[in-house]
Amino acid sequence: MRHFLSYTTLLSVFITVETIAEPSMFVVNLNSRIHVNLETAISIQLNKGKYIVTPISKEQGGMYSAANRFQEVTECSGSNGNCMHGWEHSYLIVVGEATPAKFGCGEGHGPLDCGAYYPNETVAFQNAVASEFVLATPTTVKFFFRDDNLIDNEGGISLILQQNKTSICNEKVTGTVSPNLDMHLPSLNYQSLTVTQSIWADLEFYGQGTNSELLWKLKNFGVNQK
Repeated sequence: MRHFLSYTTLLSVFITVETIAEPSMFVVNLNSRIHVNLETAISIQLNKGKYIVTPISKEQGGMYSAANRFQEVTECSGSNGNCMHGWEHSYLIVVGEATPAKFGCGEGHGPLDCGAYYPNETVAFQNAVASEFVLATPTTVKFFFRDDNLIDNEGGISLILQQNKTSICNEKVTGTVSPNLDMHLPSLNYQSLTVTQSIWADLEFYGQGTNSELLWKLKNFGVNQK
């Protein structure tokens, strides 16, 4: 089968060399009485790539804005935190068999050096911490809110997990045009339904179409090796 490109299509290819694929996104709702250790963590199998974790509140579509492991607020030194007991925004991520990494502040009695605990959910969420990680291979990633005394817990942590699918080809590249109008394109984005690949392509000038448009046919292509 021959593949033809008109001048208009080819111009569009040059303009849109850098694209962004539709991201993969998960909403992770950690209940402070349920998802509290490795055994009860929320587990998600993820493909390789870079992932961004963004805290969200109830107003932003999450189930929770913050958590309180004491079910009370006591001995706050000000309106912005440093309470003995109160609200917090903390969560742990485990990538594969790695040691859990904690983001945000909490656990134990306050006041804590990091500022927790806070007098209400709103202030706790204002101090929420985003995070990111990179997977070299498909990996199971776990999320949880750590505690072992659950009876007085309330609230939880809501997160958006989003894969950063910025196109593989996002560096400036220069194609070449030979005197006979054949073209070599060193870097393009090939997008299927599941993956974006950086490819090169050779286009052979075919002539003019019925409406005098210039035509090229696809001569050869391949995947760029990193």
